Amino acid sequence: MVKQLRDQFVLPLAALCVIIVVYYQRHLPSFDEQSNSTFTSDMALEVTQQASYQNRRRLTALAALKDLEGVMLGVNPKTAGSTGKLKVGDWSTTDQNGSSTKKPIAVLHIGPPKTGSSSLQWSIRDADAVNAITNDGYSMPWHVKKIRDGRNHDTSENEFLSCFLCEERKKKLEIGRGKPMCPEGELSMMEQLGKEGKNVFLSAEGFCYSCLDVPSMAAFLDNYWDTTIIYLHRWFHDWVFSLYGQHAKGFEKKSFEDFMAARGSGNVYYFSLLKYFQPIYERDFSFSDYKSIYKYRQHFHNVVALDFNDHNASLHEKVFCDGVPNAKNTCEYFSHHEVEMINQAHPLVYNNIAYGANMVALATYCSRDHFDEVIEKIKHHQEVTLGRTHSDFPVKCLDNAILERLIEVSLEHRRNILTDIPLTKDAEEEVRKEYWMKIKEKSCEEDMDKIFEMPEWLEFFDGLENDTSCNKSI
Repeated sequence: MVKQLRDQFVLPLAALCVIIVVYYQRHLPSFDEQSNSTFTSDMALEVTQQASYQNRRRLTALAALKDLEGVMLGVNPKTAGSTGKLKVGDWSTTDQNGSSTKKPIAVLHIGPPKTGSSSLQWSIRDADAVNAITNDGYSMPWHVKKIRDGRNHDTSENEFLSCFLCEERKKKLEIGRGKPMCPEGELSMMEQLGKEGKNVFLSAEGFCYSCLDVPSMAAFLDNYWDTTIIYLHRWFHDWVFSLYGQHAKGFEKKSFEDFMAARGSGNVYYFSLLKYFQPIYERDFSFSDYKSIYKYRQHFHNVVALDFNDHNASLHEKVFCDGVPNAKNTCEYFSHHEVEMINQAHPLVYNNIAYGANMVALATYCSRDHFDEVIEKIKHHQEVTLGRTHSDFPVKCLDNAILERLIEVSLEHRRNILTDIPLTKDAEEEVRKEYWMKIKEKSCEEDMDKIFEMPEWLEFFDGLENDTSCNKSI
């Protein structure tokens, strides 16, 4: 009877699946087909991104169809050897008693920094987004904890991941947040969710900390979950300049006391682009948080690398449509809701000039308000009095040797991280051309020595002495 049912229904369906798979292989555009197109300087990156997106969708469709083929034939995709490219649902197995051994899913979005993590984390706190994620079967334990404790920004995934951090980094977090990290019962709460068979979604850039004990965390998670790691790949040459901007903004936000202390220690110029890049060039642009994906690949079987630079889908669509398994509702929600990106970069040229003027004793400041007031006056003088823009100052730039090494490191990471979406040689050459066309805009900074020799600026700073009643006795 079983054999008859198999012959009449199962085998014909399996054959149909094979036909569909072959059809998709022959008719869906592959990346190789896309790569035969003629690239132009204006269209190369866009074509590459479209091919990337189509290829990823193609892999998803093929993976689903091949898993379905396995189901029809009675083959377990996990034990038969799947493509390992993208995770398309789970395959339940049974133990010797016939009980299901299927694990729930844990998704860890690990960043890295400067790939939209803050925007993602803010947007998933929205009530409608929470409903969509919940309807997809995922728990966000720290979101619930925030509501339960009645606190804001006071709990996060950092409490969980800090249980696997080195003591030095953990202490820094505790000092910065003013409370213990990995509090008592933190791992017990996660264990309980695992025992209850709950899917969980966690997002934190702290998962990229260099001293995070990834093997121990992987072992802990493997007790209860099938874990998916989501990593956003951003071109390294864009990423490193964005990181510099973040550090510069951090310096801008220092308290006035910290600013004066930095001045006294000689560290005030750390906002300098040239001084920032020289040591990282000497260590060959090695950043542990950017390279964290390589470590995760050693300890997790399902690491999904998504293309941050792909403009055919929003960041949230990439994460929830192409990264998180079985997130249909959340994918649909973010496909129809535009999310504002936060932590956007903005020019710091006037702040830099104010810092520089202090270093060469052209200006002193008695308070943060006074400092901010001078920044506004510098801006007014440049844009109104002189009729210029923030881009019209004399500049000095990074050496070509640094810039040449930067693009090669960037391409190397691209090849190693987005292994499922390879670039052709022609596409790589277009990336290089685009890079050299735009890099000069990013790789130069104001030449303070020349600025402070210009008569219009010497006169401006001389005039500041009579332009405020602030006591400059510092």
